[in-house]
Amino acid sequence: MNQNQSNTKNVVFLDTARRQPRQMATKSSRVPTSHSVGNFKTWAAIGMSCILILFFSIQYYQIRQQHAQTMDRLNEVKQIETQLVKENAEIQREYQLIQDPEYLAQVARRDYYYSKPGEIIFKIDEN
Repeated sequence: MNQNQSNTKNVVFLDTARRQPRQMATKSSRVPTSHSVGNFKTWAAIGMSCILILFFSIQYYQIRQQHAQTMDRLNEVKQIETQLVKENAEIQREYQLIQDPEYLAQVARRDYYYSKPGEIIFKIDEN
């Protein structure tokens, strides 16, 4: 008998309490033991935990990126709002000035060379 054949034989022992033969497996037969099954379950649980952690980490990273993009867009919109509020204030100030007849006459003389009766307008270049 060679070495490989001797490892695959089953050994039979007589169970003295029950008076029945009991078979003992040798190391070479692959009978799962409770230790190896428990070890597999442990590694399976660790593997699943790692997969779940990876999945949720990716989700968290994507949410953080979306949040950063949203905050950048919010800052841009706030800057635009500030600019528009300033423009609105300027337009309201001009509207109030336009309601004054003296201001309108001054703008008409300056920009459009209108004159009051009896006035002569001379344009002088500042060169």
